[in-house]
Amino acid sequence: MSHPGNDSLNELRFDELMDEMYDEVIDSTMEDTIPDHIVEQLRELTEIPLYLYKECREEGMDQKTAVKETFKRFYE
Repeated sequence: MSHPGNDSLNELRFDELMDEMYDEVIDSTMEDTIPDHIVEQLRELTEIPLYLYKECREEGMDQKTAVKETFKRFYE
């Protein structure tokens, strides 16, 4: 007979194992199909909104306005 605490512990271990397996599959798939220089370019692309937001905040915009302006600048 299992103890009530064991079920949640087993679920946690299962979730951790599934996460690890998923990460391994994604990592191996990315390595096999996407060249390193493309991966690096995509990483840089995802950082653009962060730079734009920081720029807006440095210009004195409040958070809400900076987010709207970041969106606008990103798609211009």
